Amino acid sequence: MEKFDEVIKFQNEDILDLIEIIEKEAGFKSSSRKSAEIMYHLYSKLARSVKVANLVLKSDIENNYTEAIPVLRQLIETYFHICYVSNGEGDDERILKEYMELSKLQNWKLGRDIKSLIKEGDGIHPDNIAFMKQFYSGKSKPNPPEHLEKIYLLAKSVGKYDVYVQLYSLFSSFIHFNPNTKVNLGEQIGDTFSFNKFAYDAKMDIETRTYICRVTLLSLVEIAAYFNLHNFRENQLKTCVEKWRAIDSM
Repeated sequence: MEKFDEVIKFQNEDILDLIEIIEKEAGFKSSSRKSAEIMYHLYSKLARSVKVANLVLKSDIENNYTEAIPVLRQLIETYFHICYVSNGEGDDERILKEYMELSKLQNWKLGRDIKSLIKEGDGIHPDNIAFMKQFYSGKSKPNPPEHLEKIYLLAKSVGKYDVYVQLYSLFSSFIHFNPNTKVNLGEQIGDTFSFNKFAYDAKMDIETRTYICRVTLLSLVEIAAYFNLHNFRENQLKTCVEKWRAIDSM
C-alpha cells in the first residue's frame, strides 16, 4: 500500500481510536490538578478539530484538503497551548490564573467595543449593554502574560517557534483574506486564471493529512504526560507513535 493510503488509514482509524481510548482512561476522566479545566478545554478542542478535519477530507468538495488547512492551523495553535499547560507541572495555580486573566481580558475588550458602538449612536441590544456593564464598565484592563495574547510568543515560550514559522504563520493566508491564495480556488493556464477549475495537488493533499496526524499525536503525547497516563503511554500511544514513524518515513 502506498504511503498516501497508509496516511489516510492512520488518520481515519488510528488517530480516532486513540481519542476514544484516552477518554476511557480513569486518570483522564478525573484529575485533581488545578489547571485540569484548561487542559480538558484544550483536549475537547483538539478532538473536535480532528473530527472536523476528517469530515472535510472525506467530503466530495474538490481539493478538499485546502479547506482542511484552517482546521490544521487551529490544531497547531491548540498544540502550543497544550504544551504550555503541560509544561507547567508544579505551577498549576499560576497557569489557571493566567488563563482566567486572559478570559477576563477578552470579555473586557468586547465590552470596550460595545461602548464604542454606543458612542457612535448605533442601536445596541440590551443584552450587549448588560455585558458591557458586567465586564467593562468601571473595571481596569486585565493583564494576562503577553505570551498568551500573542501566538508567536507562546510558541517561543514552549520551544516551538520553528513550528510557528514553518506552519502556523504560513497558513495565516488561509484564514485571513489574501489575494495570493486564489491559486487554491482555481487553475492558472498561461495568463488566464479560471475560478472553480481545480488542478489536484497530491503533494499538498498528503502534506495536509500528514501534519494533522503529526500535530494530533504530539498533542496526545503531551496530554498523556499531563494526566500521567502511564499505561496508555507505554501501550496504545507508544504502539501508535511507532506505527506513525514507520509510515512517515516511507
